[in-house]
Amino acid sequence: MPASVVHAGETPSKGGHRGKRPRSPTKQASPRAPPPKKQRHARTSPQQYKSAAASNLHNSSAPPTKHGSYRHYYKRRLQGNDPSTDDRLPLIRQLCAAYKPFTMLDVGCNDGQILMQLARHPDCANAVGVDIDTKLIRRARGALRMRIHNGEKAEAKQSPRTPSHAISFPFNTSFRVEDMSAEQASQPQSAQYQYHLVLCLSVTKWVHLDGGDAAIQRLFHTMYECLKPGGVLVLEPQPPKSYKLARQKGLAPKSRSFDHLKLKPSMFPDYLLKQCGFSAMRVLRDKSPAGKAFNRPIFAFFKGEHAPSLRLFDEAHPEQSHNAPETNTPTTANHNSNSNHPTPSPSHENKQSTPPKSQQHRTNAGKRDKNAKKRDKS
Repeated sequence: MPASVVHAGETPSKGGHRGKRPRSPTKQASPRAPPPKKQRHARTSPQQYKSAAASNLHNSSAPPTKHGSYRHYYKRRLQGNDPSTDDRLPLIRQLCAAYKPFTMLDVGCNDGQILMQLARHPDCANAVGVDIDTKLIRRARGALRMRIHNGEKAEAKQSPRTPSHAISFPFNTSFRVEDMSAEQASQPQSAQYQYHLVLCLSVTKWVHLDGGDAAIQRLFHTMYECLKPGGVLVLEPQPPKSYKLARQKGLAPKSRSFDHLKLKPSMFPDYLLKQCGFSAMRVLRDKSPAGKAFNRPIFAFFKGEHAPSLRLFDEAHPEQSHNAPETNTPTTANHNSNSNHPTPSPSHENKQSTPPKSQQHRTNAGKRDKNAKKRDKS
């Protein structure tokens, strides 16, 4: 039986043969774009971090905000180097070794680079950074999330822990917006906690110029209240030259200058020891090495005579324990008043060595009589 022929456009017959249907002129095959490749975010190496920071150094020269907050402060201070190279870190870590575990508060933390370096210490149980600038706190939180994303979460799980502080970096670190020098009836949020260490690094100038003597005094008292008994305050004040430069650059309020401030930076140690209640002070660093930027001294103020960090520091630096000012050191007058035979003062000795006025008058009269007799003989 011959096969049936089906022409184009016809429907297939009952015998099962199919015809070809014409394509619709409106339907055309459109080329499909390939799906985008997923980009994997590789971890930033120290060399890449250094080169990227060096290329962005021109952004670090931007003027600060009204509170003195630089957007790229640590890039400007460290000249593009990694934050782990900051020369202040070894000075602070030697105090952290006295507390196991320890908690710390960074006042004016900027974008949190120094705090995150110190929070990596295996004995750090809680590290809190506060700043008045909302944008800087947002950047600090973003940097903390990036460290968790880049694999430090796995490193934290593998790090050895002790039962006393089971949380390690980066989960032991937090940031929040807070004004520690604000005038308020109740204590700030940070004063509700007790810390072993409180850091105040290159912050006092901006608080002083913005709020005057009253603001810097409130800041000192608040930081004292935040400390546990036996805690330590690490203070890096700016020198008077830095105040005047801020005035010349127009960064300080026009209504307030360095000459209008009664509490000068050189008076900070005396105020903290006598007015706030700190019992001892030690100099962690007199000045930076010669020729280095940010040549500022760093002090440690201890809350309580038996602070563990004070004993540890005096063992490492015995020369400072003899010459450091103490609030409870007796004066020489009080010491001599308790003795049965007080030593005479220099002014008392001078009075005894010179003869009284009546004796001087007699000797002068005798000399005049002798001169008169010589004239009579002649």
